[in-house]
Amino acid sequence: MSEISDRLNPLRIRFDEIYRRHLCRHGHFGINILHLIAVIGIYLSLFGIVGRLVNEVLPDVGRSPVVVLMFTVPWFLVVCRNVPWKVSISTGVFVTVLACLWSRLPVPPVWVWFAIIVGMHRFQLWSHSLYPMHRDMTEFSETYPKGFRLFVLLLVYELPILLKYLIFGREDWIFGKTMPSHVTAGNEPLNRPIKAPFDAAVPSDEEAKEIPASHPRSDRHRGEDAPLFC
Repeated sequence: MSEISDRLNPLRIRFDEIYRRHLCRHGHFGINILHLIAVIGIYLSLFGIVGRLVNEVLPDVGRSPVVVLMFTVPWFLVVCRNVPWKVSISTGVFVTVLACLWSRLPVPPVWVWFAIIVGMHRFQLWSHSLYPMHRDMTEFSETYPKGFRLFVLLLVYELPILLKYLIFGREDWIFGKTMPSHVTAGNEPLNRPIKAPFDAAVPSDEEAKEIPASHPRSDRHRGEDAPLFC
């Protein structure tokens, strides 16, 4: 139990391990792009909420990107402590650009920002229906059990993970057609980053009918892998 608590501590993580876990369900290039779009919407919304609160106290500086970036400093220090320096720098630059973009946007009612956050979260969950392919996560099921603590951990590090994949993880990119939601492309433990195409493991319709019901790729497992927290 102490090992699990240590792994789920957002102040001290094993980033490479978290990244390999990410590849189990997010190995496809397309789903990472969609998740990045969602993260952009969420970050802009958080800036909007913080900016609105600051504006109530200091109306003259409430729209300054520097002010909202000051609130990200504790988070960014945690990221720098646990993430490779190239990814940390990319994360800092990316967030700075988002803050500058936010300062140029119209000022909607504050409830709009909350609605965008909820909508982007639903968008992330929906994206798994477009890219349902995944690898077996047995290697991580015990050390990273689903729940609120894992949700917080991924919330803190989702942007660095996505930037690691999209900027520095070209060897992990996977392209290909979308597979039926009941097909699991590969069920071997992930001992290293995925490099083989998911499509290589897709059975034909005739072969799929012969798969035993107990097998993870059986039709009877359809929908069971939809995560509460990705």
